[in-house]
Amino acid sequence: MASYIVVSDTQITTRTPVGTVGAKDVAVTTVGGTGTLVQGFTYKAQAQGSTISPTSGPLAGGTAITITGTGFTGATSVSIGGSVITGLVVNDDGTQITGTTDLGSSVGPKDVVINSPGGSFTIVDGFTYEANPTITGLNPIRGPTSGGTTVTITGTNLTDAVVTFDGIAAVVSPSSTNTSVVATAPAHAAGAVNVVVDTPYGAPATSTGGYTYIAAPVLSQVSPPQVKSGAASTITLTGENLAVQTSAGPPAVFAKPTVTIGGQAVSASDVTVVSATQISVVAPAKAAGAYNVELTTTGGTSSLGAALTYVGDPVIQWITPVEGPLTGGTRVTITGENLEIADGVATKVYVETAPSSGS
Repeated sequence: MASYIVVSDTQITTRTPVGTVGAKDVAVTTVGGTGTLVQGFTYKAQAQGSTISPTSGPLAGGTAITITGTGFTGATSVSIGGSVITGLVVNDDGTQITGTTDLGSSVGPKDVVINSPGGSFTIVDGFTYEANPTITGLNPIRGPTSGGTTVTITGTNLTDAVVTFDGIAAVVSPSSTNTSVVATAPAHAAGAVNVVVDTPYGAPATSTGGYTYIAAPVLSQVSPPQVKSGAASTITLTGENLAVQTSAGPPAVFAKPTVTIGGQAVSASDVTVVSATQISVVAPAKAAGAYNVELTTTGGTSSLGAALTYVGDPVIQWITPVEGPLTGGTRVTITGENLEIADGVATKVYVETAPSSGS
């Protein structure tokens, strides 16, 4: 197969064979003879870099670097992670390149690519751009003491970040980027803690008190424990950590917890935070029966089983005895349904319009 292509009577294209460094004659032979262009083509050695000094510098650029090697004569450009160095100078014997780094694309180790007539040469991870990480925000800023909350930390220069919450290492997602780190908060006691982001490329960044661990709520009492069925009623929930304080005030500001009764969520407008230990709730109308009461905050969930009982209207089925003297004093037994409240005592009993003595 021919190693050349005759384009026309005045032009031939071909590919050079393997050669040695230096100027070489180029010859074309036809039936008419041989034509030679003396030293018409020069083989150039491929650039070979051996050392870079320094091996790191700021992301903003401006670092004067020196690359030592061979085959640099005629080098056209040097790039670091795609950013071309400025002020490129090659010494006379092609063994040294000097220049100044430009603004880098991101922090971290970058390939250094030397382009010369002899071809390109790459020094893998030859130069590292450095910059201090910064933190501009955390989301969310609160979570339970049990940990496990996925926290997104935004900022700059976050490549290869290590994240700690009050010195405790967090698990960092591999999906993290130079401007966003996703970390899982570890377990910790309640309170605000510092969040620190450290990278191999600069001094650590700290969000002072940036994340707050919230204690789990403890629901201890529902009062009253019984309400009328089929109607909305106001009840009071007491306990500990029932609402998360979001501002010290005055007055103190609390985030409303989520309250459910028998699995039915209470509207936020029907929940009033009195304090971290007391919540007023307008319980929705429900059929007669005992229902669980559940309260949820950022810190977790607490529930009381069958803590609120909806009671229907009392129904009198019979009375024994059914008669007695006008002077009163007859002890009677009233039998029916829904005749007692939580402490086992009927609310009120009347004979005609006069209240009974209850004895």
